Amino acid sequence: MPIMQGGTIISSRDRIGRNFLTVPAELAPEDGVPDPWDRRARVIGRLTLTCRDSLGLNWSFVYDLDWTDHWISINTGSLVQKDLRGLDVNKGIRSDSRHAPPAT
Repeated sequence: MPIMQGGTIISSRDRIGRNFLTVPAELAPEDGVPDPWDRRARVIGRLTLTCRDSLGLNWSFVYDLDWTDHWISINTGSLVQKDLRGLDVNKGIRSDSRHAPPAT
């Protein structure tokens, strides 16, 4: 079986279900020196996992990485219409087939 190369190209507008794939601007750290008195939660990364179960249903799991290196569950086990593969298909990055095309 060939190894798939490449991946999803995302933008700040892309969503899976109700969740953005990137860290929302209001949670991201500011540029420059942070204000030591600002106690708002800051997020430095977002992990979105999608999977398809044996019934063909798409599930998403979203976690944020805060500035203290703790993972925070944002959305665990939500049914979604499109997974990351569906996002790629809509953008024309990947075909709708279940397997990668043979390497040439």
